[in-house]
Amino acid sequence: MKSHTVEEKFIMRLYELVSGQEEPDYRVSRYDVGRSIGFSPKLVDTITKEMVRMNFVRTDGSELIYITDNGIRLAKQLLEE
Repeated sequence: MKSHTVEEKFIMRLYELVSGQEEPDYRVSRYDVGRSIGFSPKLVDTITKEMVRMNFVRTDGSELIYITDNGIRLAKQLLEE
């Protein structure tokens, strides 16, 4: 089994949390995502900045984030490994 990076774990967990939602840009707290996998708020902030830069998530400037189409593709690919 492949060992995933913290960014990969984060995007997979975000995808799992939002995949059943009807709204395509369903927003969740990035801290709730991180907390659910044992990440500190500081680590979550660092991961989120990197994920936004790579166009895997978007944020409106608050703690709320949503997964982009690129993020969905990445999460699905990682979950299939």
